[in-house]
Amino acid sequence: MTGVVGVLSYETRTPQQFLLQLLFILILLALSVTDAVQLQVPVLGLLGLLLTGLLLNPPTVYHLLMVIICYLLLNKCRFTDQWLGKGDLDFFAISWLTFDFQTATLTIFMASIMALANNFRRDGQTRLPFFPYLWVATGLVILWQTSHQ
Repeated sequence: MTGVVGVLSYETRTPQQFLLQLLFILILLALSVTDAVQLQVPVLGLLGLLLTGLLLNPPTVYHLLMVIICYLLLNKCRFTDQWLGKGDLDFFAISWLTFDFQTATLTIFMASIMALANNFRRDGQTRLPFFPYLWVATGLVILWQTSHQ
């Protein structure tokens, strides 16, 4: 964690941006631990993550409308087949609001690959908490982005 703070503090442009990125990662860490232990994600934690994300990168009206449409479509698919948890879907929307579409998609892709690789070691019958993978992928993407600015 010290290395993450060091890289973020060195690479971010403003102290406010550094604190918001750190807060985003810490809230996501808390949600990851909760998901790993209880297999559920608290709504207040997601709300804090959303507010931090909106402060980190305020979306345009067009961006907001696209995220709402994607969220509603995925939510409709989620109710017909339980392949995605509600907290995971909420994080996807928060990620799409906080980052640009390519960054959010890269984060979700990296987390999915990590979960798939880890699932080969498990029995495959138990529910797999997805937030720990999202936390690692988000941290890696944020570090990669800040080092390439």
